Amino acid sequence: MKTFKVGHHTYINVNGKDFYAVRFLHSFTRPVLLQAIGTSPLLKSDLPDESWDVMRTAAKPHPVYLAWIRSCFALDPMAKSIDGKMVIGPSTAGTRYLAHRILLDHLGLRLTAQNFAKAAVQDREYLTEVSDLGNLQVAGLQFHLSEDLGKYLKKEIGR
Repeated sequence: MKTFKVGHHTYINVNGKDFYAVRFLHSFTRPVLLQAIGTSPLLKSDLPDESWDVMRTAAKPHPVYLAWIRSCFALDPMAKSIDGKMVIGPSTAGTRYLAHRILLDHLGLRLTAQNFAKAAVQDREYLTEVSDLGNLQVAGLQFHLSEDLGKYLKKEIGR
């Protein structure tokens, strides 16, 4: 997967096929999410390895493809650990909202305005922004939540 610019727009080449890059997120050294539009189909076999999932929308005139590595995302807030998992939303603010909701669910805390505000104030301790290299420029967030930090946050937020 290689990105390139044409004017002010970012495109991506995947296995010899060019796509308009709506969203493109990396987690450290590897890509983990691609949302792209193109005239050629984006197939699972075009992607770097078997860990990728691909979904195609029925948009006209060209479909939108979403390719992601499922294990990299916090899809289940009740999972034993959300450390290292990513969250994406429709906007940067929406992503932060989802991350705070997932954190409160993960810690077993009720969603109240007070708990939500406390989680938001301390989010620099457990969230890292992941830049969107595509055209949408909506950041993702990645959890960094050790067991000790989780216990600390549960105590602090739950007061």
